[in-house]
Formats: sequence, structure tokens, C-alpha cells
Amino acid sequence: MTPQTKKLCILGIGIVVILAIIGLVCYSIYDSTRSDLRAQISALPAFDESGARNRESQALGYTWPVLPPAKTATEITQAATDKAEKLVARSFTPAKLALQKKTAVANLKRAQKNQVVSFKLNDGSAISGKVADVSASKITMPHNKSYTLGTAPENIAKDFAYLISEPALTRARLKAAAEVTRQFDADKAATLRSHLTRIEADMMQKDFYTCVNGTWIPATHRVESRVASLFAEYKRSRDAKIEQLLKANTCFGHQFTVEDLGITLK
Repeated sequence: MTPQTKKLCILGIGIVVILAIIGLVCYSIYDSTRSDLRAQISALPAFDESGARNRESQALGYTWPVLPPAKTATEITQAATDKAEKLVARSFTPAKLALQKKTAVANLKRAQKNQVVSFKLNDGSAISGKVADVSASKITMPHNKSYTLGTAPENIAKDFAYLISEPALTRARLKAAAEVTRQFDADKAATLRSHLTRIEADMMQKDFYTCVNGTWIPATHRVESRVASLFAEYKRSRDAKIEQLLKANTCFGHQFTVEDLGITLK
């Protein structure tokens, strides 16, 4: 081997050694940067699943773990309906309806002489005073002013025909009784709805149900649904932060990926 060749060999070995050192330094920097990035990602707060369940349970008025319902919602609604109907039956009795109808009918009578009455004409005029005389065809008020049935503006309005007409009185009493019954039934239905709403809500809540958009569902389902939603929000936020960290930490122009770090976005 000539001296010149030896020099070239030594130079080549030196270059290789230098390149190896540079490679080791670069890798050390790369590995350190990667480790720091892993540490930053590991430092991101984890999802507090237990805390989320506790908070969501408390928001519904329960403590975790929430027990599953002992009865179906249908069974509870039926039981609540039975209770509500019994309560309503105590207040809205046939006897009460009969009395209201009797009172309404009793207030409708044919006019009597010297009785003070009030009625309206077809033109809307209001007439009031003591009856001077009354027959099946007309009613005479003070100053000998008489009023009869008919369709003319000056005639007695149809709703007040019962004051002089027996057939009209019968119709008026039937109408009044029907209106009393209609109002009685309406009040009964409204009261039943009020009782049912209150009783059903109380029974549902005691058996670990919660109302969502008008539908009763097991509270456990609601809690798990809310926790899943919260986790999805947490995951989107965490993934976005990881992406920001990956973009902010490069090494020699290389942008790290989750694969480089050996982590999985989940």
C-alpha cells in the first residue's frame, strides 16, 4: 500500500466516523424530541369517566351507580293512571254532576208577573224590568211595552224565548244540562291529566326513570348516553390538541405522526 493510498484510507475512515457521529447526534436529537412530544401528549388530561357518571347522575337527582328500573314504563304509567282516576272519582261524582245540572235547569223558568227579568232582542238591545204581564205569545214590560217571538230586530232573541215559550223552555233546559255535562267532563279530564302528570312523574323518578323530550327512559340509559356524548367531545378536543402538538414539534424538517410516536388516537 503506497503512502498516498494510506492517506486516502485514513481520510475515508475519518469521514465515516464523523458521519456516524453526526448520525448519532441527529438521532439523539430526534429521539429526544420524540420523547418530549410523547411526554406532552401523555400530560394531556385523561377523560374522567367516573366523575362524568357521578355528575350526570346528580343532574338527574340520583347518585351513581343508578339502579335499573324495577318496572317497565308502561306498568308505571298504568299504575299512575289507576291512582289518578281514583282521586278524580272522589271529586267528580255522578251526584255532583246531577246537582249541577239540577241547579242549571232550575235557573231557567218562564217569566212570572211582577218578576224582574232581563233579556235581549235580536238587535242586541238589553231589556230589564218588572214583568207587567206574560202569555204564551208575548211579555209585557213597564209602560205597556210588549215583546214577542220572531226574527225581526225588535223581537225577543232566541236564547231568551224560554221566558214565554214552554217548548223553548224545554229546549233551553236540555241545552243547559248538556253544557253542564260538557264542562263537567272537561274539568274532570283536565283534573285527571294534572293528577296523572304529578303521580306518574313521582313514580317514574322513584323507579329510576327520567323524562327526555316527553318520553320516560331509564336514568341509566340517559347517564350512559350523556357520558358517551361527553367522551366524544373530549376525544375531539384531545385529538385537536395532539394535532397541534405534532405540527408545533418538528425535527430537521420532519413532522412527527402518531405512528412515529407509537400512540393511537382513541
